[in-house]
Amino acid sequence: MQESFLYKYRKTHDKIAMNVALAIYLIFALGIFIVPGDILSRCEICREFVNFMKQYFPNIQIFSDVSPFKQEIEFYASYMWVLGLILSADMVFYATCCYTILYRQDKELQEKVKSFGLPLLVFAFGLSIFSIYVYYTGYIVTDGVTFMAWDITIDFATKFEIFQYISLFQLGFMFGIAMFIALFYTLLHKIFSKGSRNDQI
Repeated sequence: MQESFLYKYRKTHDKIAMNVALAIYLIFALGIFIVPGDILSRCEICREFVNFMKQYFPNIQIFSDVSPFKQEIEFYASYMWVLGLILSADMVFYATCCYTILYRQDKELQEKVKSFGLPLLVFAFGLSIFSIYVYYTGYIVTDGVTFMAWDITIDFATKFEIFQYISLFQLGFMFGIAMFIALFYTLLHKIFSKGSRNDQI
């Protein structure tokens, strides 16, 4: 019964839920263009919400320090964190279902796990941790972004820049979390499969 429900959840997630989630994410990401400039001054609930979020997410204050749109970016980054964490939780649950309860039924996933070599696993772990780190710590502002020959300084000087970088790196954070969990389960499967082969020998 449980496996049947989770199997249907996975199929729905693959076909529909992820597309809906990304559409919702895009709609909320566009919210920066309608957030009023004095939102924290005139809305006590919004101000308390932002102050609460600042206690746990240091990038909010770092973004505000460099941007001329201080109230807008603080509120925007705060609610994008809430949305990002909700979607990350869904991705973690999805990955956990795939790599645990549904794993024995999924021959394709089993083959992917087998094909993951140690160098690729280490590289992917590093990439996932970096994706989480650069956004959470505000590294994208304090140290900038380097892409090939370009050094990009992010100062959130326009609302489009706020939309562009926060939505992009928040998405990177979410997939970094999901990737880390998937890689963790991949590592466990490789360890246990190796152990079972040694026992057979």
